[in-house]
Amino acid sequence: MYDDDGDNADALDGNHCQTALTLARRNGRLTVSMSHQGQAAFPFAHVTLTLPAGMTEQVWIGGRAFGHGEVIPVRALDDLRPQ
Repeated sequence: MYDDDGDNADALDGNHCQTALTLARRNGRLTVSMSHQGQAAFPFAHVTLTLPAGMTEQVWIGGRAFGHGEVIPVRALDDLRPQ
């Protein structure tokens, strides 16, 4: 769970949203699904992928593979949002 606006608030407020990214293995690949609550728009431009130490697998998001430390643009995450 990610506190997007950095205020460390647990409750959703006017300046707060929470985004949860969930890893799952599908057809031998790690993929990501997402839930998002709060503001309609993401208040950030990108996310940096951090994987556990020693994990070298790539995570597939929006048809593209990302590795540890890579920057994931919001437009790639936007494709994961429930419609």
